[in-house]
Amino acid sequence: MAHLVIFDLDGTLTDSKRDIARALSHALRSIGHRVADESVFYPHIGATLEETFAAVLPPHRRRRIAGAVAAFKAYYPDHCADETRLFAGVPEGLAALQMHGFTLAVATTKRTWMAERVLTLLGIRGRFAHVQGTDDFPYKPDPEIIRRVRAALADPCDNRRTWMVGDTPRDIETGQRAGVRSAGVLYGYGDADALRRAGPDLLVDSFHELVHRLLAGSPTGSD
Repeated sequence: MAHLVIFDLDGTLTDSKRDIARALSHALRSIGHRVADESVFYPHIGATLEETFAAVLPPHRRRRIAGAVAAFKAYYPDHCADETRLFAGVPEGLAALQMHGFTLAVATTKRTWMAERVLTLLGIRGRFAHVQGTDDFPYKPDPEIIRRVRAALADPCDNRRTWMVGDTPRDIETGQRAGVRSAGVLYGYGDADALRRAGPDLLVDSFHELVHRLLAGSPTGSD
């Protein structure tokens, strides 16, 4: 295996914020709470459902978070690709990396079956040697998700040829804690300044730039 690139999903490969926000809003309505603007959820995409609901609910409603989580899980699978689209350059970029011998994988806070469903509906599941959701083990930034990807692939890549790519500081920290290289994408949902402060090995403005930099020699050093 020449290089292994592990991608976050939401905000990195997919522009999914409208579908996620709509599902979160539906879940909160089920427990009697409404938000004035669904964009309130955007900064929390990539966090767990529990963390997201705790951040937007008033204290007196937080005891009902479990109900909101259940309502989200019942609604989202049937609406996960209503408006979700791939970011510009993703299909072509994945094809180029694969053509040049890169092994591609996904590591996401979603459950594995849900990530598989989204990728299949968007037509790119076949680009990935492995899709790893967070199934009954700690969420990012715990590095367990990267360990599981590498174990599933019987990955012979050393750490310097393995990348974790994401749009939030927790993605960068996940890669750092796993001892692999990290790339931050500024077009996603994460705060740009926070992403820079996280200290990724590579920081890019577009998926096209990410692919170009990886194919140009997997550069080191933060931008």
